[in-house]
Amino acid sequence: MERNILVTGDYWHRDFKSFLAGVDQVTLIPVDRIGNTSADQQFDLIVLAQSQPEQISQTSVEQLQARFPHTPIVAVLGSWCEGELRTGKPWPGVLRIYWHQWQGRFDTFMGQMDTAGISDWHAPRTSSTADRFLRRDQPHSVLHSHIRCIGVSTWTLSQYEMLRDAIEFFGWTCVWVERAVEKAATDNADSGLVFNPICIEAESLSVELGQRIQWIQSLFPLAKLVVVANFPRENFVRGLIDLGVSQIVSKPFELNDLRFALERTISNSALVNR
Repeated sequence: MERNILVTGDYWHRDFKSFLAGVDQVTLIPVDRIGNTSADQQFDLIVLAQSQPEQISQTSVEQLQARFPHTPIVAVLGSWCEGELRTGKPWPGVLRIYWHQWQGRFDTFMGQMDTAGISDWHAPRTSSTADRFLRRDQPHSVLHSHIRCIGVSTWTLSQYEMLRDAIEFFGWTCVWVERAVEKAATDNADSGLVFNPICIEAESLSVELGQRIQWIQSLFPLAKLVVVANFPRENFVRGLIDLGVSQIVSKPFELNDLRFALERTISNSALVNR
């Protein structure tokens, strides 16, 4: 079902190109023209697009909240807003989503609206992140029966265990790629390893990461790749896509962020292989 979504703010900024491309039935209105909308016009969701801290005033946000008291309002934030919670004046009562987190969380919103007519984003504006998490059903994989094993590529055991715990929480199994490849080489045997997708833990776009992706692709050419990294910037995301990465998850992540990235990668892989 299509939803009528109002987007206002700095929506022409390059950080928001991909998020607008994935939204149907969208109405774009500058902040200073919100007051001109028809009193009868209703929206299922209001999105504030902000690429720089304090682009949209608290007064404008309060006017939106008063004009549409029953409509959830979320902020989609650009890379320059990542420090706003510490150094700026973030709007109270507005859920914050960074541009690289948008697709998974928006798909969750749409799914909840289609099945229940209400979403986590309809929670009271005073709700904390913990409150919203407790309102959700426990994460579970709807696609785990299609997957034999998910590969996890990390440099350290602690990094592997962090991703393993999240992946197993969804009902999947996983194997540490580097350890499995090393064991197969030591045993001098054909490993027969099959991983799809492979989840790669990283810090930032670097020569080392590029080499590791190429190494994984040489061993597992059919595997789709999901990269978990720190606060990705637009050039970082573009660089990873150019290297063949399917999905990027920002650290720190909510469990559903990782779940969405893996499930979407699995779904896309299944469609390609039909």
